[in-house]
Amino acid sequence: MAPSPLPSVPPPPETSAPPPGAWHRRTFASFAFPNYRWFFFGQGTSVVGMWMKDAAQGWLVFLLTGSYASLGTVTAISRGALGAATPLGGLAADRTDRRRLLMLLSVLSAATSLALGALVLGGDVTVLQVAILAGLSGAVKGFEIPTRQAFVVEMVGREHLANAIALNTAMFNSARVLGPLLAGFVMYGSERGIAACFLADGVTYLAILYSLGRIRPLPTETDRSAAGPGERLREALAYAWGTLRVRVLILLLAVFITFAWSYLTILPAFAKTELGLDTRGFGALMALNGLGALAGAVWVASRPVPTDRRALRRTVFGAVALSAVSVAAFGYAPTPALAGAALVLAGFGGVGFLSRGNTLVQVAVPDRLRGRVMSLWVLVFIGGMAAGGFLLGWAAERFGPRAAVSASGAACLLLAAALYASLPPVRDPGTP
Repeated sequence: MAPSPLPSVPPPPETSAPPPGAWHRRTFASFAFPNYRWFFFGQGTSVVGMWMKDAAQGWLVFLLTGSYASLGTVTAISRGALGAATPLGGLAADRTDRRRLLMLLSVLSAATSLALGALVLGGDVTVLQVAILAGLSGAVKGFEIPTRQAFVVEMVGREHLANAIALNTAMFNSARVLGPLLAGFVMYGSERGIAACFLADGVTYLAILYSLGRIRPLPTETDRSAAGPGERLREALAYAWGTLRVRVLILLLAVFITFAWSYLTILPAFAKTELGLDTRGFGALMALNGLGALAGAVWVASRPVPTDRRALRRTVFGAVALSAVSVAAFGYAPTPALAGAALVLAGFGGVGFLSRGNTLVQVAVPDRLRGRVMSLWVLVFIGGMAAGGFLLGWAAERFGPRAAVSASGAACLLLAAALYASLPPVRDPGTP
């Protein structure tokens, strides 16, 4: 049976702008909603733990193996499992009560982190065990991420959706500042400190469970189609590919994540071998990257989406270019201070693009397709991380980490420029 044609929907708004007024009222408009305040508290607490876990996991894998390729492989396993589960997560997000689904997934995520912490405390953890638990955690995240992204509209409505997405990004990247810093100091000189990072992540899911219990979502349209999973996924693919703006943004996301964002995969080893840093120095590098990302997210939250299409293109592609050039510079930064400065700019440009791109996709998609279309966005993100992490780990082993990172940033810049050049003139109807 062929998928039914998409119903006609009104064209997406060019902007979902924060209300006029003082800067802080525009930037934090979504906090006027109690539901969003609870969500921000719970998610923000847990994401700090998640970044502690990610920093500790990368450090642990490198301690166990001493291999850049192993770092890339464990990342590829985690991201591969996440990517495989993401389409199913999108289907579930469009069919089920998203709040209850998020509560179940939080319990499962906590279990994987607590298990890894227990293994490290036992003193006989192996890289195989880390990889298996990373894969299980990735599979759970494959359901959680599209569900969480689709859930945002149920807290603030479409009018404030762009602001809420930007604030979510700011929250996520605030945790990128705090989480790695905490992890660096907690891990310093102690395997028990590595275990503590995993255990802390597991405990922080209590904050999510409490906050979700307090949220009363707004009503939204759900997918009540009798079509099978394959047909429903094809419907989302047809919408994404047939909507020029969404198609261009997803292609640009694939380029950016694969080549300009994959440096995060080998950053623990790069900090140790190329910059001579210990866990505290590595935590500081991660925090500087997160600080730049936070600044990029707040900048997006404080500004409406440009209505002029030329300005919109410059904003989106300019953010990608800034991040790509900064990553290329980071690869050959001679000192930790210059490396940190490059990471600040890489974080600012990268999150500026990710936040704006996510917003532009979400304001274009009908509610009943939101989970599935966002699962495509997440799938491209995760697939790019898996492919980029594997390629960068292999290239670092073969050509050296500095050359590999710089070449990756340069490749992103060239491919993004080619995509920009392929766009139709802005005067054409339907141009993104």
